[in-house]
Amino acid sequence: MPELYRDESKNKRLLLQFEFCKGCNLCFEVCPVKCIQMGTELNNRVVYPPKYLPIDGKDCTFCEQCMIVCPDFAIYVVEGME
Repeated sequence: MPELYRDESKNKRLLLQFEFCKGCNLCFEVCPVKCIQMGTELNNRVVYPPKYLPIDGKDCTFCEQCMIVCPDFAIYVVEGME
């Protein structure tokens, strides 16, 4: 499962189930720091799942807004580095 972002000091990771994404773009819209952007690689649903791209050095804050709005449970935050 692709890891979009990792912060070892917070012991958290932002993960993406690449093939679950249906391209609704809700995660892009709710991200307060806009570090989730449209990806460039198609999945089996022929959509572009998100990628992690920090803007102006702003990293993911693990606010979980993307996870909350995702209708397919494709993107989520987990604790732990394993």
